[in-house]
Amino acid sequence: MPCFVVAFIELALFLPIARGFPSPSFMSTIPILQRAKPDCIDLRRRVQDSCNSETFLQASSTYDCDEGDREDHRYLAPGFKRFACRVAYDGTGFRGFQIQKKPQKETKKIARTVQGELEKALSMIFQTETTVVAASRTDTGVHARGQAFHFDVEENKCFSPDLICYKANQLLPDDVVVWNMSLAPATGTFGNLPWHANVAPTGKLYSYRFRTAKHMSPLDRRDRALWYKCELDIGLMRSCCLEFEGTHDFTSFGNRLAHKEADVGRELDCHRTIKSIVLVDESHGNYRIDFVLDGALYKMVRNIVGILFGVSSGILPRETISEALLAKNRTKNPARAAPAEGLTLESVFYDCY
Repeated sequence: MPCFVVAFIELALFLPIARGFPSPSFMSTIPILQRAKPDCIDLRRRVQDSCNSETFLQASSTYDCDEGDREDHRYLAPGFKRFACRVAYDGTGFRGFQIQKKPQKETKKIARTVQGELEKALSMIFQTETTVVAASRTDTGVHARGQAFHFDVEENKCFSPDLICYKANQLLPDDVVVWNMSLAPATGTFGNLPWHANVAPTGKLYSYRFRTAKHMSPLDRRDRALWYKCELDIGLMRSCCLEFEGTHDFTSFGNRLAHKEADVGRELDCHRTIKSIVLVDESHGNYRIDFVLDGALYKMVRNIVGILFGVSSGILPRETISEALLAKNRTKNPARAAPAEGLTLESVFYDCY
């Protein structure tokens, strides 16, 4: 037997033990990914024949496509089951959540993404190309604890959610883990349309962590919080947070809006509702800003944190916040986005999941 075959078999046997699990017998039955793609034209035709086009058009006009891919996954093809799942990841080693189709200029390789790792693992399990649709597309370096996504699988290839979850975690790298997998709720999002991870959320919780201590502990050296070395007026920052609560036009706090409008072919509605912003003192110079909101524009949360840093450090006057909100123009906001490593998508809220 060739040496590389022996090495591959040894690695496959060692992998479950290295991840802290006993080697289950079904690991040997995980099928190899079929390279042939499914007949997408036939699948799209089956989807269209089974759905009400008027409901689809009504649903399409209800939201802005500014946070995730919704496309054909608004429908569920006949003979398929939809699964809902949570995923946590350390975003340090990823070029964001969304899969990248074009190679990077520097490396000439496709960038590593969370979606790419998830689809690779699920496609190996089901022996066919499997696409995931997430509730939100986190940016490069942003972390998540309760990100949500869904995927569709033909009924004759389904396992129990617990078994799919177990197999996926055996195949995923150490900086990604899936949990709370189940069949998607039966309740649709719009009319007779199926439940959708990106359309159904009622709110989201983001947290931004930062440290103001003079020294960084070696135990905290991982990029999970920003070490802010300038003096901050925490009382002023807490007071400024209140100015963002409520419904506002956050155009001045969104990036690449013109690019997104060109993609969707219409003007975006940049009104968002922030239900609460709370600055939490975690002691010893560690702080956390919790954002509970209905949705966010691209880099909106990091731009808000950036202007809070600017005002509470004395670099910008407090009036900059109200002026930026009224300007409705990103170029009129002098603050830069806070670095990505401090931001975590803690949870996505749903009525029935």
